[in-house]
Amino acid sequence: MTSASPTPTLTPFGSVSQLLVWMAERAAPLAAVVLGIAALYWSDFRREFALPVGFASSSMLTALPSLAAIVCIVVGALVAGVAMPALVLTHPLRPGAPTLAALLRTPVDTNTGERQNVRASRMIERYWLGMAAASALTWAGVISWMTLCSGTYPGYGVTVLMAVIALQTVAAGPVLRHALQTPSPASISFYLLLFVSLIFQCVIAFWVMYVLLKTIVAFTAWSLATRGTVFIVLMVIAAIMQLVVAMQVTKGWYPNLLKHVLCLGLLILGATGMVPPIAARLSSYALLSTATPGRTCTIVRLTHGSTDASIAPLLESPGAVRSKPLNVVYPDDTTLYVKETMDGPTYLIDAKRVAGTEACKDEPTPP
Repeated sequence: MTSASPTPTLTPFGSVSQLLVWMAERAAPLAAVVLGIAALYWSDFRREFALPVGFASSSMLTALPSLAAIVCIVVGALVAGVAMPALVLTHPLRPGAPTLAALLRTPVDTNTGERQNVRASRMIERYWLGMAAASALTWAGVISWMTLCSGTYPGYGVTVLMAVIALQTVAAGPVLRHALQTPSPASISFYLLLFVSLIFQCVIAFWVMYVLLKTIVAFTAWSLATRGTVFIVLMVIAAIMQLVVAMQVTKGWYPNLLKHVLCLGLLILGATGMVPPIAARLSSYALLSTATPGRTCTIVRLTHGSTDASIAPLLESPGAVRSKPLNVVYPDDTTLYVKETMDGPTYLIDAKRVAGTEACKDEPTPP
């Protein structure tokens, strides 16, 4: 009787190879999904930037692959950034001690059929989710305070944020002592790593808040309350994702991990495309020869004698051949679509009248 051969150990390299084979077998549907998402981003880009470009223009068709690739990279970086604070969950509390992610698991006792470690798991979960919500509330409070007191030195806001992060780190001590029933549950190095992770969490909260504020058309009490609620919910969702990532890391590599990550990435891409302001700004990295306000701008140089009244507001002086610093410059086949500010009017310049472009010496003040 022939003995069964042992199951080969799955390595990260082997998993990547399996993923590539799986993707090759499904190249057509995957390409269709990615290009469909890219088309959605293109539609959001046109609408948000108010560009009178045909949806099926040749420039759009040639830009779709690069748009899809860059948006995938950007979203991948965002997902990796959101997962960064989870590093502390995979770090041992002290040498030889378990990690927080390991303590989150509640195995079933084979004898009694009851789950073990439930109390510690719930306390750690509540602490992590609560700290994510606290980061959101802290940012909301700091921004509100500095908005109402416009002359406030920004350093005061940073001091408040760092003080709150320090309090969050200190609060972990009693939580861990009650959860593990031990007077000294963690080492100093763990608390330092927790402090750094909470700083990352605070940075994530800032960018979530920034994006949400950019989606507000009119600053009313209702819109601010709605965005505030969404802000807290998104931070809690990010914290849940971090807990899941940490638990998967402690469980080890499993065969379909990368396939699940790929599907999750496509899902995030599609969901992001349903929020036009966010999708438009992500698309701008691939579609604009300049970026949106706050990034590098461009000055357009025109050929001599090609200026007229239609583009006079763009010129640095009457009759000049150099434009003012432009935040949006989108080149089409025969036309250059330019905007001095993102919210300003769109001007069309014939490509034959453009002698060249140059970078701005100084960044323009964001509108």
